Amino acid sequence: VVAAAGLLGIVQTVSAHESTALLITSTASTLGAIAPAHDPPPAGLVRGENSTTLTVTFADPNAPIKMGDALVTTGYSELVPRGLLIGRVIQVNDNPEMGSRTARVYPAVQIGRVREVAVLR
Repeated sequence: VVAAAGLLGIVQTVSAHESTALLITSTASTLGAIAPAHDPPPAGLVRGENSTTLTVTFADPNAPIKMGDALVTTGYSELVPRGLLIGRVIQVNDNPEMGSRTARVYPAVQIGRVREVAVLR
């Protein structure tokens, strides 16, 4: 499910008259993301943190990610095509003990401001 600003959620169930979608901000949501401004683009998994932020954990603890970087979908899923805007990095966190790099992400789409969506197939 996309809005003009980017990815909003992923359809979970469909019936004759309705469908339900899991919002990307849900703590039950996980999807692949890349930062296309870098070559090669660092990849990670985005999870919902709360209604206003996401967390991404990068596969590479040295991923060259910085505040303001856009994250888009990887396209490595049957359900989600590559290149849909997920959001922008607002904070980068390193954990040398765990050998990980994470970032907080502000979603591109705020649910309270959405008036129209499209469901991609």
